[in-house]
Amino acid sequence: MHKFMICFNEQNNKSREYAGLLMEAFASFMQYDPAHPDLVISVGGDRTMLDTIQAYVGQIETTYFVGLHTGNLGFYSDYKEDEWERLVEDVKYHHYEIARRNLLEVCVNGTSSQKYLALNEIRLEQNRHTLVLDVLINGEHLERFRGNGLCVSTPAGSTAYNRALGGSIVSCSIRSLQLAEIAGIHHNAYRSLENSLVLDDQTTITLIPVGQNQAVLGVDRLSFEMQHL
Repeated sequence: MHKFMICFNEQNNKSREYAGLLMEAFASFMQYDPAHPDLVISVGGDRTMLDTIQAYVGQIETTYFVGLHTGNLGFYSDYKEDEWERLVEDVKYHHYEIARRNLLEVCVNGTSSQKYLALNEIRLEQNRHTLVLDVLINGEHLERFRGNGLCVSTPAGSTAYNRALGGSIVSCSIRSLQLAEIAGIHHNAYRSLENSLVLDDQTTITLIPVGQNQAVLGVDRLSFEMQHL
């Protein structure tokens, strides 16, 4: 790795301070290149890391990411703030291991022209009225869901929104994805799986709105009104 970039939480004084320290230290042995970095350092919490991933999602195959935790949640951070010098030394002297994470690929309307990648999860949801979705697994109809929406998470994201929905916590070493309901309707007339469903990472999940398409697509911290996609 020869080129680096630093992303940080600009609203946090501590993040700005450590970003400055890291900038000076890394510039002594690497080239600063915000356009095409080999390594991106995220200074902040998980929100900063998720934003950093989305900022460089187009270069995801050639870019490495590391986090320095100065925020509230630090599940994606490899170093604490008082370990910033160790972070510099580990990169400089190649004392590190590369951990690979599954990403979710989302195609809107089945086309690659509107494609997104998620590190945690994607959500298709509607909280103003009941959302009706046909759910297909590898092209086979699984169920017709009624409720507020559905969440598909990665193993890393299984401890985030998925966990709040009652989904299972899955080890990052298991290449998988998980489908969980958001306030599903269950009574004599309508009934879906209710429990979360863990699938292998080669599975294609298709969500087809029935009757209307007024919904919000969430991709990690990004969100899009369906009619605007």
